Amino acid sequence: MIKLLVVEDERNLCDFLGGFFKKQNYEVYTAYNGEDALKLIKNSRPHLVFLDIGLPGMSGMDVLARIREFDNTIKVIMVTGVQDKQKIEEATKLGASDYVTKPFTFDYLQNVALGKVHAQLFGDLRREVQEKELLYKEIEKKADELQKAYGKLAQTAVQALYALAKALEARDPYTHGHSESVTRYATWIGEKLRGKQGWENVTLDAGKILRNGGLLHDLGKIGIVDGILNKPGKLTEEEWAQVKEHPGKGAHILEGVDEFKEYALVARYHHERWDGKGYPDGLKGKKIPNGARVLAVADAYDAMTSDRPYRKAGTPIEAAKELLKCKGTQFDPEPVDAFIIALKEHNILTEEDVKKLEE
Repeated sequence: MIKLLVVEDERNLCDFLGGFFKKQNYEVYTAYNGEDALKLIKNSRPHLVFLDIGLPGMSGMDVLARIREFDNTIKVIMVTGVQDKQKIEEATKLGASDYVTKPFTFDYLQNVALGKVHAQLFGDLRREVQEKELLYKEIEKKADELQKAYGKLAQTAVQALYALAKALEARDPYTHGHSESVTRYATWIGEKLRGKQGWENVTLDAGKILRNGGLLHDLGKIGIVDGILNKPGKLTEEEWAQVKEHPGKGAHILEGVDEFKEYALVARYHHERWDGKGYPDGLKGKKIPNGARVLAVADAYDAMTSDRPYRKAGTPIEAAKELLKCKGTQFDPEPVDAFIIALKEHNILTEEDVKKLEE
């Protein structure tokens, strides 16, 4: 509520003014002299003071000067009994906002004095609102400019990471096209699981995560030397330890771009196992994010059906048998079953192949 202080030595008039302003829904304080007025101002901090110039003792001018020293944001309307231009000018120089003359009639209070009070109290508020509106527009303009700049920067980061993923595959002729293949298979699995119980979050947005997570899931291998990455024989324990670091390294790279934070989860956990014996964190069962469980199946299938330095590619049915053999241990059973159906629908497995798998 807006606070208003009436300072008037004529008690009847002071009380009358106090009652009048209370009816206008102001929180009203009254004082009959300057000393009491200053105490009320310090304790209650009114928004506006209705101040008589001709106070006994400490004059209205002295009170005005003290108010300005204490808080120059308080509005002060001077009350004068005569049209004394010199005093009015002096009060204005001291910081008075306006003045009214007495004796008061009710009409004068209603139509003139109250209007001046409202003008002082709400004029600043209007200006503040207008200034804030201008500020908000300027902020919106700057935010729009920043958003556009951020968009360009983010797009550059996105392009750089995709280029990095391509550069990684170019280092290893055996994995050329691996990310695209994994992405395609993961998307097929996601389409079959969408809407099933426990897979409600596999939405179109999740499809985007699977696609981009698939393309970037092996990004952490950029830190593995070619001699290990392309080694034709069995890896040593030390070399295998380095390879096992790639999910965490890839996630760390992806987390640096806001748009890729969800993809980082897929990258980090795509080598976790359903039975909890995977890496890097040994997550088990449904504690592994859905996208990573899907990608694990797609990644393993593509690895088994692609040439590697240490072996030739297996056939689709051989890879499918291995997936079925490992479901419930290495893989979540649901993505495996969904993938077998998808492979048949995409004519990679025949009806006869599926029957053999079921035997």
